[in-house]
Amino acid sequence: MGEKPLFVSPGPAGSSFMFASERKALPAGAQRVPAGATIMNGEVVGMRGIRVPERSRISKVPSLIEAAVMKRVRGLGRVHVAFSGGLDSSLVAMLAARHTKVTCVVCACEGAPDFEAAEKGARLLNLPLRKVEMKPDGKLFSQVARAIETQDRMQVEIAAPLYSLCRALGPRVLLTGQGADELFLGYARYYQGVTAQQAGGASLDDVRNIGERNCERDDMAAMAGGTELRAPFLDLVLVGAALSIPAGVRSSDPVLRKAVLRQAARKLGLPKELSLAPKKAIQYSSGAHAAFGKR
Repeated sequence: MGEKPLFVSPGPAGSSFMFASERKALPAGAQRVPAGATIMNGEVVGMRGIRVPERSRISKVPSLIEAAVMKRVRGLGRVHVAFSGGLDSSLVAMLAARHTKVTCVVCACEGAPDFEAAEKGARLLNLPLRKVEMKPDGKLFSQVARAIETQDRMQVEIAAPLYSLCRALGPRVLLTGQGADELFLGYARYYQGVTAQQAGGASLDDVRNIGERNCERDDMAAMAGGTELRAPFLDLVLVGAALSIPAGVRSSDPVLRKAVLRQAARKLGLPKELSLAPKKAIQYSSGAHAAFGKR
């Protein structure tokens, strides 16, 4: 899935190659190794891909989500969950708490909607919440841009809360909801002027490219604080099961969106109020977009 990026570069004389999880650790011209691939004799070789069952596995989704979370907290005395009080993070936090101690963490600008939503969600789940205030001064934009290796404003706005959070957390395991929107059709563009079949095709493309488009950015932002990200929704078995569900079923609720995931969350015991929480884009709900617009 490309959850952890890998870059390679020709090594100095006498060695085959050098590798790192960030381009800036290598000489100019480092290449990204595609998700699911390895390097053999200096050549990139595909090893495994996403396996989509021929028959829909919608009935398996709740148990597969719980298994994916359990797998990522096994052996840990405590984990932190990047928490907004929305559907994805609330479900991950609730399931993780069945297997280990959990601290929910949220990072946003002062007065941003994410703080209030996270407080409400943590209260409903009876879980502790740590709030980290993001202070988008003149330095933060350039610090985040340097960490994620791009000046693209939208990418910096998305990464800034995670960057600030992980700088405050340090070396911890942090669970995220990455992948839920791509698998279960959470983005508005899956519903705007497209057929269900087209939405399904866009979803598949997004999932196949999530490593390069999203995970690489998130990993670099998190590693600025030495924080390890783990994304249960990117579990290969769960990904295959979700993609086996016809797009028409996954897109059956164009208002709240993510119909299949909301149904699974209710079966798993997530409070109804959280299972119905609307989708929020982090750059807006965290206040990053408004704050950086004042630069």
